[in-house]
Amino acid sequence: MTASRAAESSAYENPLMPHARLRQMYVAMLRLRMLAGRVGSQPRRTATPVGMEACLVAPAINLQAEDLVCDTLEGGAIDFLRGRSAEQVLTLGRHVRSLSTLAECGAATRLIASASDPERLWMAAGASAALKASSLSSDAKDSAVLVCYAQPSDAQPSSWLRVLERVSVQKLPLVFVLLPERGSQTSRTGRMSAIALRSRVPGIPVDQDDAVAIYRVAQEAIGHARIGGGGALIECVRYAVEGQKQQSADAIQVLAEYMLHRNVAEKRWMEAEAKSFARRIGFRLASATSQV
Repeated sequence: MTASRAAESSAYENPLMPHARLRQMYVAMLRLRMLAGRVGSQPRRTATPVGMEACLVAPAINLQAEDLVCDTLEGGAIDFLRGRSAEQVLTLGRHVRSLSTLAECGAATRLIASASDPERLWMAAGASAALKASSLSSDAKDSAVLVCYAQPSDAQPSSWLRVLERVSVQKLPLVFVLLPERGSQTSRTGRMSAIALRSRVPGIPVDQDDAVAIYRVAQEAIGHARIGGGGALIECVRYAVEGQKQQSADAIQVLAEYMLHRNVAEKRWMEAEAKSFARRIGFRLASATSQV
């Protein structure tokens, strides 16, 4: 059974989480991990996105060309996620055919960030203010939004407070997505979400390995920002149950199990997607599954 036939045979399809969107999200996450493995290790700011696929893909998968996205990580895998073809990434900018393999993770315009991390946050605030002003001057029904990826260490708590207070006072269409810090084990309390709430900005901790949960939270926050309700901060954390040893999870496998359980797609389709992309980029699969 194909993915589309599986979707048609399902008893219920949530209109807020369409099957086609789930499959798009799965493919983008899978391709991002495989390309990151193919590109290999890179310098600090080009740190591997492996393990952060749900955080990087789910908030941006529904963005449009008029929206903006700003990344804290750099490198070939992130370039691929934001619109460059796999062939361009792997050939280091040499001319390749126009019809090439993409991540297909939304269509937002990429905003190139400042090298100084605190300046990135203020630049994001300024760019989102420009988006709001443009919307007001054109009498547009909805505003474009800016999704800014960051890490807690990008600025001191005092700087975060000032930026978030600006977002609150001006009701800026700016959604921060906080990536988990490398080496950080858990964040049960949602420290950055608490800082956002102190600034009167919604702060939402969400499981970093649950793409569906991140997507739903992001869509609500983005929709609220579009209608002039102001921004939000989504903090991707790894939840832990008190008194129990923390269990590591794999976001791609979690999403695969969710899709299989709801007849969104079959394992055979997932394996075919992995094999097909692996052939295109010359990547050796450990197995014909999402665990690449």
